[in-house]
Formats: sequence, structure tokens, C-alpha cells
Amino acid sequence: MVDKLSEIDPVLLEFEDVSYTPLSVDSSSDAVLVIHYPLRFAHTFGLLRTVTNPNLNEKLECSDRMLNLLKSCALLNPADYSVWHFRSIILSSSLFKDRFQNWLNERQFLDTMIKEYPKNYQLWQHRRFLCTHFHQNSTENSYIEHEKSLIEDVLRDDSKNYHAWSHRDWFVQMTGSFEGEIVFCERMIESDSWNNSAWNYRFELRQNAMKSSLVVCWREWEWAWNIIEQIGSNNESVW
Repeated sequence: MVDKLSEIDPVLLEFEDVSYTPLSVDSSSDAVLVIHYPLRFAHTFGLLRTVTNPNLNEKLECSDRMLNLLKSCALLNPADYSVWHFRSIILSSSLFKDRFQNWLNERQFLDTMIKEYPKNYQLWQHRRFLCTHFHQNSTENSYIEHEKSLIEDVLRDDSKNYHAWSHRDWFVQMTGSFEGEIVFCERMIESDSWNNSAWNYRFELRQNAMKSSLVVCWREWEWAWNIIEQIGSNNESVW
């Protein structure tokens, strides 16, 4: 049985003390759609269902093996909100909250996942949780450079990715890291002047400054007009 479990997923061996039932198809069900779970999925999520069941456990186990199990589950189903929620609870626990390396590992794991699934809501939501932690606990600003670099990597593959633009807007507002954002935005618009997401972000960056400075307002008008002369007047975002 041990050999079989290791072939399915080695993380299962870490829970040999837990009795669980793999997810299974109810053969008596007359449902229109019956889900046939792959073997690894059935075991990992069957185990997760057992160890997170409040009727069987007084509280959520905060341990390395739980993070390993949740990682396996996340790889199988990145859109499972509960998986990321449980990870955030464990990382915030007294056992892990001061383990900086665990937070770095989580960020590295999420870097990979976001690049693989750049339009996954749950991943970006968990990313905010991580960013908030680094913002509140880091003594250096290297995390700011890291985050902006990740977003640029995502936008390089899809320059209109709503999740990436929304996250950058939120992140810059939270950290106050506005320096260089106008230049970044100009670069994105110049590479694709029809990128409405870039125009919307530029508006967010400029609106307050334009309200308080006629000079900024005039420069912005001139810059926008130059774009209109280059591409024509049919782009509503410029107007």
C-alpha cells in the first residue's frame, strides 16, 4: 500500500496516520453529469477533505506536511479557493508567520503558478495576501521590484491582462511606489496604442495631479494629442 501511495503522490506518505476515503463516483447517482476523478486527484482531495473537516478536527493543522498537501492540491486545481485560503491561514499562524523563508518559498511557488495560469482569480487574490505581508514585514524594498517585474512578465505575454493591470494598480497604491509608473505606462501605450488597460491605468495615475496642476494637465493634453496624430482619432481611450 505504501508503494502504491508513493506512486500516486509522495505527499500521501506524510499522512499515514490519517484514515481517509478517496473521492469517488456515486454509482447510484442519476445526475446528468457524473465526475470521474483521476486517481491522484481522488486521493489528494479526499485526504484534504478529511484533514480539514471541522467535525473531525478541532482546528486546522498548521504544519509543513499540510503545506505540502495543499501544494499538491493547488497543482491539480489552481482555482480551488479553499486550498489558497487554507495556505494563508497556515502561513499566518504562529508557527509560520516569522519564518521568512516559507514566505519566500510561497512567493516563488506563486510566481510559477501565475505565469502558468495568468487569468486565475484565486492566484491573484492570494498574491495580494503575500504582498501585504511583505509590505508590512520587509525592511527592504526589493519586494517592490520583484512584484513589478512579475507583472511585466505577465503583461509581456498578454499586454491586456486585466488581472495583472488591476494587481499593479492595487500594489502601487498600497506601497506608494509611483516612481517610474508613468514611464512604464508610456512604454506600454507606445507599444500598443490601442491597449485600453494601459490608458485606464494612466488615467488612474494622472487624474489627481491634473486636478491640482495646470502644467501637468497641459503636458498630458500634448502627449495625448501626439498619440492621436499618430494613430488617428478613432481610439476612444485617448479621448
